[in-house]
Amino acid sequence: MGIQKGLKAVHAYKDELQRRREAAEAGKKNWFKMDDGESVDIWFLQELDESAENYSEESGIGVFATEHVKPGKDNFNVKCVCSMDDEEACFGCEQHRKDWKAGWKGKNKLYINVLVKRKNGDQEVAVLSTSNGPKGTIAPLLIKYAENKNTVTDRWWNITRSGLKEETVYQPFVGEPSDEVKPADYADQLFDLETCYRVVPYAEQEAFFFPAAPRGEDSEEGSDGDVKASDSKTSASVDW
Repeated sequence: MGIQKGLKAVHAYKDELQRRREAAEAGKKNWFKMDDGESVDIWFLQELDESAENYSEESGIGVFATEHVKPGKDNFNVKCVCSMDDEEACFGCEQHRKDWKAGWKGKNKLYINVLVKRKNGDQEVAVLSTSNGPKGTIAPLLIKYAENKNTVTDRWWNITRSGLKEETVYQPFVGEPSDEVKPADYADQLFDLETCYRVVPYAEQEAFFFPAAPRGEDSEEGSDGDVKASDSKTSASVDW
């Protein structure tokens, strides 16, 4: 509430604001980003399946999520997980059936923690968000590699980016097996993948995608909190 009466209420309000700031800071994720023309090395810190040779319960596995994104160039973060399998109803699927050209089709995406090594030697743990659709390059190759080798956490991969926006192309190259990195050493730095996607109950999905316009004006609110990119050049939500 915007009104506080008495010093006790003022202090309680400040404490609550501090708690919210700390919670927001703790929930932030470091999304993997690249610039046009950049080439970086990444080491997958999680397997794709619990049956993998190097699976670690502490590290967990990558997550595949099918999401519906609200059509529109400025709405790439207004998205939620398809609920058809869980609730046998989904607003995004309904909109896609009404107009299959409108852009509501569900898109499957992989979220997984990686160790990033850039050309200047800097290293960081980040969340890689990559398409597992027809235009995807990294996830489909990673799946095939996991099926053939029974692990994805045993080597460096090189990713090269070229192009901007819809013309962006990501080219993955598989390195040789190595023991340079031990994923277990980074287990305490991994980001919670369950916070990377938004689950909205079917009953609330229409309001999520089309929130009531305040004061009779159109509103485009409802963007997905932390899941955003700094600019169109390095969008973490581009389908790779």
